[in-house]
Amino acid sequence: MNELTSEIKWHKLVQTLPDFIALYDRNGKYIYLNHFAKGFSIKDIEGKSYNDFLSDDSKQIYDQAFYNAKQTRLSQYVEHSALGDNKISRYYESYFVPIFEDDVFVNMMIIARDITTRKETEKRLRESEANARAIMESTDDIFILLDKDGIVVDSNEAHAKRINTTRKELLKKNVFDLLPKDVADRRRELVNKVLSTGKTVNSEDFRAGYWNESTFHPVFIDNEITDRVAIFSRNITDRKLAEEELKKTKKELSTLMNNMPGMVYSCMNVHDWTMNFISEGSAELTGYSPEELIENKTASFNQVIHPDDREAVWETIQDALERHASYALEYRIVAKSGAIKHVWERGQGFYEQNGNLNHLEGFITDISEKKRFEEELKDSEERLRVLNASKDKFFSIIAHDLRSPLNSFLGLTQIMAEELPDLTMSQVQEIAAQMSKSARNLNRLIENLLQWAQIQKGAISFNPENIDFRPLIDECIDMIQESARIKGIEITVNTPDKPKVVADSNIMKTVIRNLVSNAVKFCSDGGKINLSVTPDKYNNIIFSVMDSGIGMSKSMLDSLFMIDVQNNRKGTKDEPSTGLGLLLCKEFVEMHGGRIWAESKEGEGSTFYFTIPANTYNQ
Repeated sequence: MNELTSEIKWHKLVQTLPDFIALYDRNGKYIYLNHFAKGFSIKDIEGKSYNDFLSDDSKQIYDQAFYNAKQTRLSQYVEHSALGDNKISRYYESYFVPIFEDDVFVNMMIIARDITTRKETEKRLRESEANARAIMESTDDIFILLDKDGIVVDSNEAHAKRINTTRKELLKKNVFDLLPKDVADRRRELVNKVLSTGKTVNSEDFRAGYWNESTFHPVFIDNEITDRVAIFSRNITDRKLAEEELKKTKKELSTLMNNMPGMVYSCMNVHDWTMNFISEGSAELTGYSPEELIENKTASFNQVIHPDDREAVWETIQDALERHASYALEYRIVAKSGAIKHVWERGQGFYEQNGNLNHLEGFITDISEKKRFEEELKDSEERLRVLNASKDKFFSIIAHDLRSPLNSFLGLTQIMAEELPDLTMSQVQEIAAQMSKSARNLNRLIENLLQWAQIQKGAISFNPENIDFRPLIDECIDMIQESARIKGIEITVNTPDKPKVVADSNIMKTVIRNLVSNAVKFCSDGGKINLSVTPDKYNNIIFSVMDSGIGMSKSMLDSLFMIDVQNNRKGTKDEPSTGLGLLLCKEFVEMHGGRIWAESKEGEGSTFYFTIPANTYNQ
């Protein structure tokens, strides 16, 4: 009864255990199994031996353990594979316990535990260690794992070679004993810092002719810091040399840029030209330091560009960028002092691999002096052109216009000398009148020539004073009145009450006399001429001479005051004309700060105007 009770209790106990407990007879056939793996039943094991559930490689292991346990009467431990849940092969660890009765082997009890998960974990761990080792050994960089005292826990061969040893010999040695004292002290300090802060630390040091860059990493397990530090070290001598060479090149480039007469820039392609970099030359060129212009801190470069040139600068550069071409342009800037400078810029866009524009780089230099020289050269060329035209004009007048009235005068005197006794008094009077007319024309021409010559030499006398303008006009009309009377031309004058101007009276007479004389010359018999003086809304005085004469073509009107264009033509009574009088008028009006112009239509007459600005006119 007691034996039965004990057996029942034993069955209940083993059935609660997670391990598999099997009882085999002396031949290895199943007698009992406390519980079955999923997918198995009692029918699957009845009459079967353990070999029926083992893989081929595990059968030998099982047989040997069975035999050894029986022979030695000691338990045996083995690891093997066998069919488990759902009849899938799994890993187990088994203990073979022999059972003897009266010194005779009767049964074998095997206690088995599923260790598949542990085996798979161990496999992954081995693979991970192999991968880590492969990575560690595939690089020339140094890896070393130390404990808090500097003892080498692990290392790669690269580190061992660095200190002329092998990895095997290096393990468990104190690395600080293998380094120069100053380097060892520094490494020990960094290890302690990493362990105390739990943060990665970077370091560089130079020894034995090499630069080394090291990174010290704390080692964590389950978010808890351990007493180990992983160190990765790399030879950065080539990089350091390259950095030094780059620093030298940058310094040389900076020196070059800062000594160039202009500024080098790098900017964004936006309307305000946001600067990323500007050389020191910006201070001399613009008055702004690089710090003031970079990132538009004080002013944007677009604000430096002259307002009238900003749109043209933008359009020129955008056009070049669209064609992926470099650009070169001239424009004006307004320096911080307010000075306007002419600059020349050359630059280009820099593009990313996908073709998108990244930024612009270029150079800007001051060409104000060059522009001044160019303007002076243009002025010199213009003065030379005018001088040549003046010379040509002068010789033309000498060769043609002066000879004509002189020949006429000489012809009349010859008639008087040769035919006087035969002439009647009326004929003599007619010849005398023609001689007087020729003499007046000749005198007027010579007077204009002399004034013209004085202007060219800069020797003309200019003495402006406060004068009444109306008496000046009347005096000039009186000088021309006889010529107007002969052609039956009516001259009228409209002026404000006693207009006053500040002008040189002699020069102003020449201007008015030439304009009125021309009006009479180109008016037909019975024509009309009107002289008027009016103030405009800008307080200028406007003097005009309007005639009902033959007028002018547009081409003649456009070139009327050009010295290098011949506009001389005869009047309605074949009166001579040189065009010199209008050139004198232009010079004299501009000498007073005014301007002169004309309006005309062929066959409808002409009107000549000139102005004297407000500072020379008091109403």
